[in-house]
Amino acid sequence: MEMKKIGLYDPAWDKDSCGVGLVASIDGIKSHKVLRDAETMLVRMEHRGACGSDYDSGDGAGVLTAIPHEFYQTLLAEEGHKLPEPGRYATGLMFLDHQTYRTAESKFEELASQLKMQVIIWRTIPVHSETIGRVARSKEPLIRQVFVVPSDPQMSQDEFEKLLYLLRKRGSHSIASEDLRYYICSLSTKLVVYKGQLNTSQVWVYFEDLKNPLYETHIAIVHSRFSTNTFPSWERAQPLRMLAHNGEINTLRGNVNLMRAREGLMRSSLYSTDELISMYPVVESNMSDSGSFDNVVEFLTIAGQRSLPEAMITLVPEAWQNDPSMSAAKVSYYKWSAFSMEPWDGPAVLTFTDGRYVGAILDRNGLRPSRFYLTKSNHLYMASEVGVADIDPAEIILKGRLKPGRMLLVDTVKGQYVPDDVIKNEIVHLRPTDEWLKEVLRDAETMLVRMEHRGACGSDYDSGDGAGVLTAIPHEFYQTLLAEEGHKLPEPGRYATGLMFLDHQTYRTAESKFEELASQLKMQVIIWRTIPVHSETIGRVARSKEPLIRQVFVVPSDPQMSQDEFEKLLYLLRKRGSHSIASEDLRYYICSLSTKLVVYKGQLNTSQVWVYFEDLKNPLYETHIAIVHSRFSTNTFPSWERAQPLRMLAHNGEINTLRGNVNLMRAREGLMRSSLYSTDELISMYPVVESNMSDSGSFDNVVEFLTIAGQRSLPEAMITLVPEAWQNDPSMSAAKVSYYKWSAFSMEPWDGPAVLTFTDGRYVGAILDRNGLRPSRFYLTKSNHLYMASEVGVADIDPAEIILKGRLKPGRMLLVDTVKGQYVPDDVIKNEIVHLRPTDEWLKEVITIEQVLAGAPSFDIAAHLAKLEIVEDDKRLPMFGYNVETLNMLVLPMVKERKEAMGSMGNDAPLACLSSYNPLLFEYFKQLFAQVTNPPIDPFREKIVMSLASPVGPEGNLLQPGPQQCRRLMLEQPLLSLLEMEALKSINLGDWKSAIVDMSYPATKDVAGLVSELDRMCQEAEAAARNGAKIIILSDRDAGKTRVPVSSLMALGAVHHHLIRCFMRTQVALIVETGEAREVHHFCCLLGYGADAICPYLVMEILGKLREQGLLDPPLTDGQIFDNMISACSRGIAKVMAKMGISTLQSYKGAQIFEAVGLGVDVVERCFDGTPSRIGGANFAILAEEALQRHWQAFADREGDNRLVSNPGFYQWRDGGEKHINDPINIANLQEAARSKSEHAYAKFVESAENISQHCTLRGQLELRWAAQAIDIAEVESAASIVKRFATGAMSLGSISRETHETLARAMNRIGAKSNSGEGGEELRRLLDDEVPTESIRSAIKQVASGRFGVTSVYLSRAEDIQIKMAQGAKPGEGGELPGYKVTEEIARCRNSVPGVGLISPPPHHDIYSIEDLAQLIYDLKSANPRARVSVKLVSEVGVGVVAAGVAKCRAGHIVISGHDGGTGAASWTGIKHAGLPWELGIAETHQTLIVNSLRDRVVLQVDGQLRTGRDVVIGALLGADEFGFSTAPLITLGCIMMRKCHLNTCPVGVATQDPELRKKFEGKPEHIINYFFLLAEEIRSIMARLGIRRFQDLVGRADLLAPSSKPVNPKAALLDLTAMILSDPNADPRPTKEQPPFPYGERLESKVIELVQPVIDGKIKQLELEWQKIRNVDRTFGATLSYYISLAYNEKGLPSNSIHIRLRGSAGQSFCAFLAHGVTVTLEGDANDYVGKGLSGGEIIIRPSPQAPPEFRTEKSVIVGNVCLYGATSGRMFVCGQTGERFAVRNSGSTAVCEGVGDHGCEYMTGGTVVILGATGRNFAAGMSGGIAYVLERNWGFRQKCNMETIDLDPVSDKNDILFLHGLLSEFLEKTGSATAAELLSNWPACTREFIKVFPKEYRKALEDIKVKSPKFLQYQASLDNDYKEEENERTIVTRQHSVDPDPRVDDIEDTLPDPNMNSKILRRLLDKKKYAVGYWTS
Repeated sequence: MEMKKIGLYDPAWDKDSCGVGLVASIDGIKSHKVLRDAETMLVRMEHRGACGSDYDSGDGAGVLTAIPHEFYQTLLAEEGHKLPEPGRYATGLMFLDHQTYRTAESKFEELASQLKMQVIIWRTIPVHSETIGRVARSKEPLIRQVFVVPSDPQMSQDEFEKLLYLLRKRGSHSIASEDLRYYICSLSTKLVVYKGQLNTSQVWVYFEDLKNPLYETHIAIVHSRFSTNTFPSWERAQPLRMLAHNGEINTLRGNVNLMRAREGLMRSSLYSTDELISMYPVVESNMSDSGSFDNVVEFLTIAGQRSLPEAMITLVPEAWQNDPSMSAAKVSYYKWSAFSMEPWDGPAVLTFTDGRYVGAILDRNGLRPSRFYLTKSNHLYMASEVGVADIDPAEIILKGRLKPGRMLLVDTVKGQYVPDDVIKNEIVHLRPTDEWLKEVLRDAETMLVRMEHRGACGSDYDSGDGAGVLTAIPHEFYQTLLAEEGHKLPEPGRYATGLMFLDHQTYRTAESKFEELASQLKMQVIIWRTIPVHSETIGRVARSKEPLIRQVFVVPSDPQMSQDEFEKLLYLLRKRGSHSIASEDLRYYICSLSTKLVVYKGQLNTSQVWVYFEDLKNPLYETHIAIVHSRFSTNTFPSWERAQPLRMLAHNGEINTLRGNVNLMRAREGLMRSSLYSTDELISMYPVVESNMSDSGSFDNVVEFLTIAGQRSLPEAMITLVPEAWQNDPSMSAAKVSYYKWSAFSMEPWDGPAVLTFTDGRYVGAILDRNGLRPSRFYLTKSNHLYMASEVGVADIDPAEIILKGRLKPGRMLLVDTVKGQYVPDDVIKNEIVHLRPTDEWLKEVITIEQVLAGAPSFDIAAHLAKLEIVEDDKRLPMFGYNVETLNMLVLPMVKERKEAMGSMGNDAPLACLSSYNPLLFEYFKQLFAQVTNPPIDPFREKIVMSLASPVGPEGNLLQPGPQQCRRLMLEQPLLSLLEMEALKSINLGDWKSAIVDMSYPATKDVAGLVSELDRMCQEAEAAARNGAKIIILSDRDAGKTRVPVSSLMALGAVHHHLIRCFMRTQVALIVETGEAREVHHFCCLLGYGADAICPYLVMEILGKLREQGLLDPPLTDGQIFDNMISACSRGIAKVMAKMGISTLQSYKGAQIFEAVGLGVDVVERCFDGTPSRIGGANFAILAEEALQRHWQAFADREGDNRLVSNPGFYQWRDGGEKHINDPINIANLQEAARSKSEHAYAKFVESAENISQHCTLRGQLELRWAAQAIDIAEVESAASIVKRFATGAMSLGSISRETHETLARAMNRIGAKSNSGEGGEELRRLLDDEVPTESIRSAIKQVASGRFGVTSVYLSRAEDIQIKMAQGAKPGEGGELPGYKVTEEIARCRNSVPGVGLISPPPHHDIYSIEDLAQLIYDLKSANPRARVSVKLVSEVGVGVVAAGVAKCRAGHIVISGHDGGTGAASWTGIKHAGLPWELGIAETHQTLIVNSLRDRVVLQVDGQLRTGRDVVIGALLGADEFGFSTAPLITLGCIMMRKCHLNTCPVGVATQDPELRKKFEGKPEHIINYFFLLAEEIRSIMARLGIRRFQDLVGRADLLAPSSKPVNPKAALLDLTAMILSDPNADPRPTKEQPPFPYGERLESKVIELVQPVIDGKIKQLELEWQKIRNVDRTFGATLSYYISLAYNEKGLPSNSIHIRLRGSAGQSFCAFLAHGVTVTLEGDANDYVGKGLSGGEIIIRPSPQAPPEFRTEKSVIVGNVCLYGATSGRMFVCGQTGERFAVRNSGSTAVCEGVGDHGCEYMTGGTVVILGATGRNFAAGMSGGIAYVLERNWGFRQKCNMETIDLDPVSDKNDILFLHGLLSEFLEKTGSATAAELLSNWPACTREFIKVFPKEYRKALEDIKVKSPKFLQYQASLDNDYKEEENERTIVTRQHSVDPDPRVDDIEDTLPDPNMNSKILRRLLDKKKYAVGYWTS
């Protein structure tokens, strides 16, 4: 009830002076005792209150407590009411009038309803009115209690709390009036207030509730009021809603006025502008000073989302201005706080609570008393005086007082008493200071410049690929700048700005169009500004396309426009401008348009950004956020627009599923509805993904859309698009799994390797892809700064300031909330997000296949099969293109072995567009794969990130989250059984029904009928969707004698794209029921073009029938057949997805990750829109004809039978079948020519080879344009010169025999050409065999592949070329595996492994995440051998030219383009037949792209892939190749007869086998290869003479000498359009003859170090220790060049141990100590980036934190080295005092390492050595580990659950040798790093060994057991491995015999575990070393 002004009396002057007290259970334990103690406290402060004129009416008293839920529940249950769970209702007491209370309640209910809430109970509070005074009773209200709940039970808790505050405020503003009494004491889900115009002794007497023993609470605040106003006022009694106040606010009027003034400026992320306005005034009318203060605290904590303690110190700060003892951080905070709000000043003690925190704060001058006790029972008592509660003195552990400006605080959730300094230290480090604002931009500049090596430059070396910075709008800077020009900016937030790229000539037109659009949207442009730039500082290429950069400032036309409306319209303006202004004639691009953020970017390199943009140098430019980006684009065309940062993010990575994501986003546009935008407004924004967007730009478009139109928070939008790998993570919480599962129903992941930094002005953060395939490191400092970048060391930070060094983990988020001033850990923000919605409830709507089956009619499979013909007579098989080869080579192996069928020696059959055997449409498609720009994944060893589960069926509205999104069918994998298919046809669940669209048509319609039938199918599908069908089944079941099946892929593609175009695709599931699909490639094509599920019914029926006929061995059941088929196909589909780097089927579906080869434009545009098909080809008529031919073969009436076609030889040559390049005639002719050196035999070979080429290859469809006059062949370059351009392919020792490998090397060395080591390393005797170069068996080309086998410093130092294998032609995107039976002693020696233990070659995704990582590897290899040429091997696919341009910018000197038809030792037929493209397309695209980008002169191009004849070579040269690789042909000359048994180790001629007996059959000689190559060269010379070309180099790139064949042998070939392939630029000069700039090593610390240590390398001194040197992140690959010189001088042995000791401080660059040679020790104090110890070759690395690190820096919690450390290490030692990143010790094959924790995929593929981990590990530990040992400390970190158990056992550490080994190694680790963890373990030795787990690979254990049996032989072999360490080997043998006492020694005596103090330390260290340890440990 409001007090009125009467005469001179004004209630505005009312003041409070009172007594306060609080009681709290610190542990949060509720009891009635807390309430009784509060009563005592209040009664005993009666003298601190006052009474009215009748002595019985107090000035006010009351109590605030936690809601006593059990009490209310019991009470209301007696009245028939049921309360929801605590927190899901709010309650509060109201003061109403006895007469009009119904009116007030009705108004309250109406307000609640408007806010989506409802009142469930009104209760009259029982009171004893007779106990109070006359004055109080005269104004006594009716006290009613209200209970409020959300109208929607699914409403999130945050939304409920938000709306409650709105209800409370709106009620206070609108219900109370002169005629209607209304006051609500509180409205809360946590607290309740009982108060009144009472004195202290009346409260418990008056309120009946308070006496009930069921009333329990853990918090009680009491208050006794002494008001200077004695008018009765029930309303002004205290406690208030959040506090009780004893004191006065002397500055009240100013505080309230300023609060009112702020109301026009304030914006909230929680409330819309309209909602905020409805709360105003914040300070309600006629409030006392206490009430005003309570209003503001409530507003700051709820609308401002500040914690209650922070709100209190904001309003009541300490006296900070003149306190020299106060910390700088606290001063900085208070100073910042003073800029945002003035203090509410006056003498006061305020007790406060929000249900979690309870506490008190005293004014800065300490002018109110406040005393407190802490008791043993963990209770806090605080009051204005002591003695107010009865407490046993024996219970009191602390008596204290509240000091001036200090806070007393209890956190009842954590159960902690929080001292003032602790809570304030936490608060003051939440917020940035004014000084920090300036530092941010400076640090961002430093960061960007130091990442220059992560970007790239164009052909002029000065035009970067793009760089820029995104910051908060620097309002003060713009305001000052524009004021000088006479402009006035509105307040921050009330204008938007952004930079535009416009044309210098037409910019006025673009600006005019933008102004017109703004005007239409009720906004206006107030300022145009030209951004001052320095064009002279940028490169020529960038300058040629430099835009005019204009800055626009936009404001609402109506100043009263709400902020929400303004923000909404800005996005509309941005989208409409992007859609409508830009055109071919009008340049227009807006970098951003925002009220918070601004982007400065361009076609610049990192060092140019701050030089180019004048604004960024201005000291007035201040920001609290800065995101920088340096772009490495594989496209070097100038593109200012594609530079980053984008509008909300910066992206390092690739979106592999882009096409599918964009298609589905487009399809959703017909379904989406928004509560913010009208349908017309939404339509004007479409397409969401704008045209010509990069993958990064597309992602940015969708994030922008989700956050603005979808109103999701930015963090939620990010985890929607980039979810964690949740499907296979048992450790993930149920809530998070539910959220991600729900999210998957509304949107598929945007999948690919990526780290994305993002901001919306409030949040700034980063998120990493689910597999962690991008580096991301961060520091947290004492000054509350967060630094995150791709590398450490990019900003200068005092080590003493760093309290945490971390990494972004796979799928995790790094987040800062700059409004709350908080660093928000991943688990906190995600826990908040996943609880926003009741997703677990929503998921109950999900439909499962089990539900479908349960409701379906029965289907008898046996009866169904019985009706079918026997397999031999089933005409459906030939109709669908089946044959015996299909069944025997593909289908049956999948069912029998549960995996795909394997093959070898590549694909030499015709392309589908050249085949005469009616290929299926699937054969025209080639799978795309990842190379360079993003990595493929290992789908087997890293299956934790893979998922084939996918929801299908109608999607809900993406913009309105709810249960409707879950009403979809969830399939765990995409193949359906016959039972499941039949059940879906008859589905009857709710409104779910299916419709069948027939995929066949009458044969009488012939060829012409196909297109019209596609129209019919599309129309039927659309009609079914519009009629409510949820599933559309495309079925060819009706195909038969009279009906021809339409290709399932064609029908699906046509329907899928038709439904996208009519916005119906997301309304239905598309299921394909087909007899056509039977292999993995078919399934992948169907899924890639939009199928949600597939039922390959004919395969299932055939297999069932074969079993019935007794032809299936073993005779599997129907269930087993399906399960085995599913297992094989699931593995195959996962492998195809993974080769593109895609993890989830949901993202793969519809992504169209294929290229069509030889498919007509009409077909592609109609059915496969967006798929590249660059040479045209088969049209609808051809495809219809091929289908009719198959139909005719099945059903025609003709002589003989129509049975299953026998064997056309698609996979292996068959006489009379499909053509093959390597047919017996070709093989015989080539072998005769090579062995006899016969020109006649060679001519026969050429004739047969060229005839076959016309049937099989694209080059066979070309003709040479002969010169009018041939030249004399004597004038042509010699054969001896031409053969130097030849190289043999990369075939490892392991894929071919030792004899074959050495013969190839000797032959190539004799002719001055090059052989290739392959990826298996090279034996030392061959490496060093260079005395007679022409007789050497050393391979000139050393290959470095993902397996990293045998890649040592010595191996690299002996290379002429170093070839990085990015992909293999026969199986691009895949790895490989060498089974244990092929790992002989010599192979194990090369690969630093153990004989008999299998070796895995993973896909290249370890140190080649992206293009910049390839650049780093090239830098590594050039450092490891400065003389060598670095080559990169790519495989032909669409876009390979763009990739090659990127490779050229990486400074590779040589690029290989392999064709899809290359040979291989082993691969699945899916990979061999269906991945990669002909080399003709690849080399032509690469050459053309390099020419256009002025990069062709930088590199030498090589081509390989089934090259045979001189014509092949010449065409390769004309298309752009300089050099030529040969693999299969040389093997044929050496005896290969193409048995294709390489993968079985049964090669009958000894070429491709490791079997000793078969190898004896090898008869090849170097002369055979030499003869062939010289015959080939002479043929080339004869062709050159006819072309009129003298020098071979003059052939290169002369595609104008090629023409399409005038007489193709296959009519289909006539439809091919090869003009783009043979496009030629006559002015281009492809010769790499220009002066090449030196390799850009930069200024290198290592150069200085090499100079200093040269005397040691020269042998002049024995040892040298260098003083401390400073190292930075730009010092990359430190140690590799030093090791190169050591390896040249000392070979494998290196220098003696510790000959050179280098000490460094700082942050080391990437590849620190890569390939470090023996004898070099490097100690680093600081941290390092990725790839530390890569290829470690005997050296020692010690990394420990800086000695300046603060005490709170915990090494075991901090990441001090990056990802992929110790990759491919072969020997040496590494000690890391801290955690490592992902993929630690991958492929370690001999080094010893100790660290304090590792990320995901630790010890993956490890084959040798020892790793000790003294901390937690990430997921998937030891995946593919086949050798070596790991010891892992386990302290409830869940290690066992994180292990991949497929190849390992986990043993206890109980063996004496294990314990001895660990003790020695930990002692050394402690000595060298000072590790606290090691010290703690050694102090508890050996008892702590029980905490260790020994990871022991199964194959390794077996191999070592075998070694025991033949130990003398093995020791001899081991000695040969280490012949350079004989003295140390002898020492090791002594130790071995001393300690290996029995086969299984156990600990009998503790002393047995301790090392012998007399043992020579050198011997002990050798005992502990790498592979030597294996011998020493197990040999008896």
